[in-house]
This record gives sequence, C-alpha cells and structure tokens, in this order.
Amino acid sequence: MVTSVTDAAKNSLTQYAAAGGLATESIDAIRTVTALNMQPAIITKYREFLLNAMNVGILKGLKMGFGNGLLFGCCFLTYALGFWYGATLVADDMSNGCSHNCYTGGEVLTVFFCVLMGSIAMGQIGPSVTAVSAAVTSASQIFEVIERTPEIDGLTEEGLVLDKPLSGSIEL
Repeated sequence: MVTSVTDAAKNSLTQYAAAGGLATESIDAIRTVTALNMQPAIITKYREFLLNAMNVGILKGLKMGFGNGLLFGCCFLTYALGFWYGATLVADDMSNGCSHNCYTGGEVLTVFFCVLMGSIAMGQIGPSVTAVSAAVTSASQIFEVIERTPEIDGLTEEGLVLDKPLSGSIEL
C-alpha cells in the first residue's frame, strides 16, 4: 500500500509539474502565443495534464481506501476472534464449576488489551528499524573512509622529496 501511494504521489507531482511548466512557458511567451492564436491548444494541453493528475489522485484514493478497509477489517476480525475465544474460555470454566484460578471477563479483557497494545507498539518499531539500518549502512561507509590508507601521505619522509620544482617556476 505504501509503494502504491508513493508511486501515485510521484506521478501526480510529475503531472502537476508538467502543467506548471506549460503555464510558465506560455506566460513567458505570451506575445508569441497570442500572435499565433495558440491559447485554445495550450488550454487543452493544460487540461490534459490536470486530468491525468486528477485520475492519478482518484486511483490513489481508491488504493488508500481499499488498504485502510482491509487493515481495519483485519483489526475488527481479530477483535471478534479474541472476544469470542475469551467468552468461550469463561463459559467453559463456569460450566465446569471452576472454583480456583478461573478465567473471568476482566482477565480476558486484560489479556486482549495487552495483546492490542503490544501489537500497536510492535507496529511503531518499523520506522526506527529503518533509521537504524540506514545509520549502520552509513557508518560502515564512513569507517571504510576513515580506515583506508591514502596513496599520498604528506606526513611521511618516504618517497621523492624535491628541493625545487621539476620545471619552471611559478610567477604571479
């Protein structure tokens, strides 16, 4: 869902940029446009760019709606399953005459909301993991640069040392 929304946003921005470029170009060359009576053609082309951007936006909205519906459908189905199973556990304990360490509605709700909050917290970890992996990649590149030995080392006494320039002199 994220990739489709990102692609749709890029396509929409591309269409808006093309429409803006056409408008800027037309305004900059307004004398030529007027002299050649090109206003209807430019307006038609501008509307095409905007229509393409609108279609991309509509498609993005449909994908977002479908993705959000799927997400919330899964959440509500999970709620239904959790409450059904918890109610089944409580009913089984009550019908068996449990007197010690029995399931109650409070325990079912406690477990249900602990699982819910834990899953929300696990969902929040994604951006942080992405940032840490990007940092590790950058750090490895930085450490490679730090640890490399340069081909020219101006601090050593090894190699060719010149008393004067090889040819000519520098004059300002």
